[in-house]
Amino acid sequence: MSAKRIIVIGGSAAGPKAASRARRMDENAEITIFQKASDLSMASCGYPYYIGGFFDDRDQLLCSPAGVVRDSKFFWNAKKITTKVKTEVTAIDRQNKRIDFTDLISGEKGTAEYDKLIIATGSTPRKPPIPGIELDGITSLQSLPDTDYLRKVSDEGIIKKAVVIGGGVIGIETCEALHLAGIEITMIELLPQLLTFLDKKMAKLVEKYVMSKANVILENGVASFIGENGKLTAVKLQNGTEIPCELAVIAIGVIPNTRLAVEAGLPIGKAGGLVVNEYMQTIDPDIYAVGDCIEIPNLITGNPKLNGYFKGISSEQLREKLKTQEILVLLDVRNPDEYEQMRLGIGEILIPLGQLRKCLEEMPQDKNTEIITWCKI
Repeated sequence: MSAKRIIVIGGSAAGPKAASRARRMDENAEITIFQKASDLSMASCGYPYYIGGFFDDRDQLLCSPAGVVRDSKFFWNAKKITTKVKTEVTAIDRQNKRIDFTDLISGEKGTAEYDKLIIATGSTPRKPPIPGIELDGITSLQSLPDTDYLRKVSDEGIIKKAVVIGGGVIGIETCEALHLAGIEITMIELLPQLLTFLDKKMAKLVEKYVMSKANVILENGVASFIGENGKLTAVKLQNGTEIPCELAVIAIGVIPNTRLAVEAGLPIGKAGGLVVNEYMQTIDPDIYAVGDCIEIPNLITGNPKLNGYFKGISSEQLREKLKTQEILVLLDVRNPDEYEQMRLGIGEILIPLGQLRKCLEEMPQDKNTEIITWCKI
């Protein structure tokens, strides 16, 4: 019996994880990762800390816990997984179970056949269609090249003013990293608060902290980017205010990379990601998808989602809901000892977080029922 051929498209985070899991499940399989970028298995959560100078060794973003760089040699020696970096997959032929690819260095084109295919193409930063978006000095923080660029900006010390657009997690982390480099920061957020998944009180605490490092402008958006000789010089807001700057970082979220899948006839869901079942399997039984390019049903609500954020609620909002006797479920996910030591006593249900997946039958069958949960009082 010939070895199973498994191809993984994408080598950043979910792709290598899936490939490694496939190796543990089948020690004889021929596993190949195709990665458009030059690096593999990047620790993207560390990008802002590298930019901010918390550490200087770039290889730490690519190392295993043992300190070994996860490059092509590592994947072959440690896992017997073949990796093809700087190689872009250009098409998926489902009928013949093969992919087309292009070597981005030599330009050479080729095909590879698979028995099972895993799509891990990730996501792309949102870039709004705003005049001047093409100017030099406008970037995002999503890839390692983005990180290299912003670290260079930090090290050179030439840029003195920057605008961070978007008050989410990435925007705030970028703001802090650039602040540590001595850059004057202005943060722009279209909505009334930063970190919109938090309740207003908690978000206000975050806002006060960020204001100690940057000028924060809420409820205002970007109308255009202004530049001279192709370089950014200012950001113009919707209220007409112009903010001088030499750098703008756009951090307003991401969209799933689904082009390959769509062209192969795989369906996209309501949230914009690839549709998969509980086994990460697409409608094609031989094609799986993982990571930022997919959407999955929320285990509690059943609604499709691209990320794990929920909407925050304040204590005042909860009190008002209880007064109006709205139908809702109060879920305490702390451990039993914490529950016994202190509880709200307002009819909450105790299901420790580690047991929640096994206790879904205790959740409302009506998926429209509101569930309010907490882990600390």
